[in-house]
Amino acid sequence: MQTPTTSLMPGFAGRSDSFRMAQETRSRDEFRSILARAGAGQDADRAHESARDLVAITFIQPVLRQIRESSGAAAPFAPTQAEKQFGALLDAKLAAQIVESGRFSIVDRIAADLTRASRAVPENARAER
Repeated sequence: MQTPTTSLMPGFAGRSDSFRMAQETRSRDEFRSILARAGAGQDADRAHESARDLVAITFIQPVLRQIRESSGAAAPFAPTQAEKQFGALLDAKLAAQIVESGRFSIVDRIAADLTRASRAVPENARAER
């Protein structure tokens, strides 16, 4: 019987815990790098770029991955080995394009929060980073 986590994420069914932990660590590191770019006293454009990256990685990519992994296509239409191998790269590129082409109010809100937070950090604390 599958656990609720693996039933929602069919691509993780049967994979080891170390693989899942590596994926979570990679996602956490990507999130930290995005926040570091925006939180170091950057201008509004950099904060907006970081907010777009955050929304693409956090909200759009998981949806695209779930759609790709839930495909139950028959033999001639099933994904090839190359499509399986490079699917995550395609998801990342497509997520970035979706966020750039659309008008997501959450991007504006996150950018404003990042800009406000970077202004609240004293100058000497920014230099220490």
